[in-house]
Amino acid sequence: MTDWRFPKKRRFVKDIWENFRSSRFTGLNNLKILSVMDVQFDEYFGFQDDEVKELLHYYGIEETYEDVRAWYDGYLLENASAGTCRGIEKLIAGELLLKEIKNELTYRDIYASEENIWSVLFTTGYLTQDGRPDLERRNLVKLVIPNEEVRTIFMTQIQAWMQTVVRKDAKKLDLFCEAVKNGAPSAVESVFTSWLESTISIRDTAVKKEMKENFYHGFLLGVLHCKTDWDVTSNKESGEGYADILIEIFPEKTGVIIEMKYAEKGELETSCRKAMEQIRNKAYAARLREDGMETIMADGIACFRKKCRVVLERVH
Repeated sequence: MTDWRFPKKRRFVKDIWENFRSSRFTGLNNLKILSVMDVQFDEYFGFQDDEVKELLHYYGIEETYEDVRAWYDGYLLENASAGTCRGIEKLIAGELLLKEIKNELTYRDIYASEENIWSVLFTTGYLTQDGRPDLERRNLVKLVIPNEEVRTIFMTQIQAWMQTVVRKDAKKLDLFCEAVKNGAPSAVESVFTSWLESTISIRDTAVKKEMKENFYHGFLLGVLHCKTDWDVTSNKESGEGYADILIEIFPEKTGVIIEMKYAEKGELETSCRKAMEQIRNKAYAARLREDGMETIMADGIACFRKKCRVVLERVH
């Protein structure tokens, strides 16, 4: 292909090569490390969705888009079984998994067995080996998450996966959002718990408390963003602090405050009370009143693994 579709990427690679070839140094030095979380130069690596479609159009094979997407997109979690989900929960919690690793896997083999997901995650660096391999069974590897950066990537990806699962059941999602708006804590608790039971939770071991709260917070925030006619904000200044989630429904002049807590020892009621006290003491309703909300509900939501508790009161 003489006319490369993406000249920006081509110039970037050419500049790197020319600088390297003309270098007077005998070795590679003065490197600046950019992690997978850095956004600088991210447009030069990989392909965005529209770029893939452009490439396929160039070659006249647009009809293969879904096949290409199925082979190369995502982290294989969409159709994960309950066993795989439990394995991921353990890894995030800082535990290890003993799995057989196949180093010779090809893309064609990835979906042949769900167990192959561990080999893919290991060979791509998302999991690493703990200790030395068994000399008699060298393919059996003790897998762990290598660092906090990758752990965060796992948690973010799982949030997105859980949100995708939730959005597939539009009826239940509408029920949940109506319960949030109308102040029905038992319905909010019931639906939220059902989602946690059918997906992945964060276990109560190595992960820091702040990270656990952020996980459930991020999951709920993503779910609420499906309501495009609601103004949903996170950690926005209100009163004397920053509320976890503020919802403003302008046509109905209804506002909702949500404060999330992770119940470290499963003390859901105690954690809910702390959430409600924080809402009152920090005057989180102030911003909603300033914006003209006439009906304001405050929700304290506590989570522990696959359980949640919701306490709600009307703010006067």
